[in-house]
Amino acid sequence: MSIERQYQLSVVGPFSTITGGAEVVKVRIVDILLRHNYDVILAGLSRNSFPNLRNIIGYNVFSHVKTYFLMPWFPQLFGLVQPLVGLKAIERFVSACNPSLVIIDTEGSKTLDKLWKTKEFALIKYVNFPHSALLMMEHDPGKIPSQYLTDIRGYSRKYHSNSLWKIYWKSYLYMLERILPQDPVEADALIANSKYIAGLIKGLYDTEPSVIHPPVDTSNLGHYSLNPFEARKNAVAMLGRLSSEKNFEEVIEAISQTEVKPVLRIIGAITRRGWSYVEFLSKLARKKKVKVEFYLNLPREELGKVLGSCRVFVHATRGEHFGIAIVEAMATGLPVIVHKSGGQYMDIVEEGRYGLYYSTIEELAEKIDYVLSDASLWSHYSMLAVQRSKAFSPDVFEERLISLLKAKSII
Repeated sequence: MSIERQYQLSVVGPFSTITGGAEVVKVRIVDILLRHNYDVILAGLSRNSFPNLRNIIGYNVFSHVKTYFLMPWFPQLFGLVQPLVGLKAIERFVSACNPSLVIIDTEGSKTLDKLWKTKEFALIKYVNFPHSALLMMEHDPGKIPSQYLTDIRGYSRKYHSNSLWKIYWKSYLYMLERILPQDPVEADALIANSKYIAGLIKGLYDTEPSVIHPPVDTSNLGHYSLNPFEARKNAVAMLGRLSSEKNFEEVIEAISQTEVKPVLRIIGAITRRGWSYVEFLSKLARKKKVKVEFYLNLPREELGKVLGSCRVFVHATRGEHFGIAIVEAMATGLPVIVHKSGGQYMDIVEEGRYGLYYSTIEELAEKIDYVLSDASLWSHYSMLAVQRSKAFSPDVFEERLISLLKAKSII
């Protein structure tokens, strides 16, 4: 049943040229708005912000929406600054067209904040990470709750590794400081993508955001959960972008210390800059006598096949804001072992209720042996993983989002 139309026009963004979990969430929101009788505009940095979004949700959203962008083309670089520049598209569209509903996944800008206070539109912020925390880390780290400080420092580690990265980092912080609104979490509805991020926002601003986990479409993965322990390879799977913050090398070190000596299967997207990291991992694996298989830029239809052929999934990123890859792995029946930090620990495995966790390399090695040495134990954690993956479905996301917006009289 469609909700009675109250808003004639809505805008969702900003969209960058890099397609990741944040873009998937925004496209899902667009889909929900379309099915609830909204006219939707996608606002983004450039024309090349949009082609990769096609068919994310099973149909071409572009036949139902219009786009608004700043420039014809923008290089697929400068990932940090793209959302900041992309906010200009939101600001200009709001100024020119007066939408009734604006949904962004950043903390917004001074200009957008002024528009919100002078024009009649509802502002929704779906925060994946409060980037104002990065400024606090530089200028006043004492304001950051201690349990988050190490994680936040880890996010920016590579930006302090050489002079070029440092220049880029300083430029980003300069832009961020001048763009962020005075109250970064002020909105008609403030949503965090995890309890972990909600806790950080609460610690920074004494504001309690609602929590709605990202939607994870596992509809084409679930049948792989039927693969029993005996039909799978003695293999550990990892899934994620091929970059150093994912800590693939830590899992190589851990496997070298195991008794069962599984193969490590690394599934991930890679750019030209990532090949040096692949070389580093390959050399480390040879040194540690660990067999590693790379599945790079794997088509979506092949993802489930590889995950479903393995026996355990490891996620080694520190302070992950949520962890969509973990949910996808769970849907294929993989028991998961995550680092004891971030949304993967707090939200997805619920501190050990639905999966295992570790703090040290030695502990990770023990957990891998623990799961792979006992078929009945593996089956127990496999069942829990499949059960938990269903809690993050697109239907659950839609139900919670609509319920929240109704409760706040936004729709």
